[in-house]
Amino acid sequence: MTEDAERGGEGRRGARGWRALGQLRPRTARRRAEERQALCEAVLILAGERGLRQVSMAELLGRARLSRLAFHSHFDDLAECFAAAHELELERFADAVLAAGSEAGEWPHGYRRALECAAAKLGQRPLLYRGLLCEGRTAGAAVAAERETVAARLQAAIDTARLSSPLAELPPPLSATFVLAAAEQTATAALAEGSPERFTATVPKLARLAAILYFGDGDGRRRPSPG
Repeated sequence: MTEDAERGGEGRRGARGWRALGQLRPRTARRRAEERQALCEAVLILAGERGLRQVSMAELLGRARLSRLAFHSHFDDLAECFAAAHELELERFADAVLAAGSEAGEWPHGYRRALECAAAKLGQRPLLYRGLLCEGRTAGAAVAAERETVAARLQAAIDTARLSSPLAELPPPLSATFVLAAAEQTATAALAEGSPERFTATVPKLARLAAILYFGDGDGRRRPSPG
């Protein structure tokens, strides 16, 4: 981040004072939740527009329309703000994708529906998701740990394909890691290029390749195992 985010110990010591002062203001729980949401959305969108390292405190406060005092009632610095925003939005994204997949029935259809849900979200808010998925890859240990946690949830859902696979020799559990990585890399590449529609266009191919891996054909029809 820029110099606003890198002033070291002095800024961190001052932040605690700002936070204490901010808590003195009588603000309702609803207002505080709105402020936090505004800051989280703003930091992700700015990261998507400019790159995380180029985001300044002044830009963030201007975009969120909040004071420095209000900011420090929630966060010590920009890094903490981004980590909180990343956790919030990544969990929301994963919840939506998993819900879409679970509502679609059998695994091949569920996986395609999950990809379609992800594509729709990327298309609706490309800058926010560029900040989340692209800039989040290099945002520090806390963010990396959250990404691993969410990846494990998604991989576990993908791995349920092995429960209904008709193949005599099942793909190994590690297959879910590769299936998720293929979708993630395709999505982040499309976002980085500013063309989320490219991910949408690859959804049928990604779904078909996963179906071939787990079910032995492109549409997920079950085959009897060799006798």
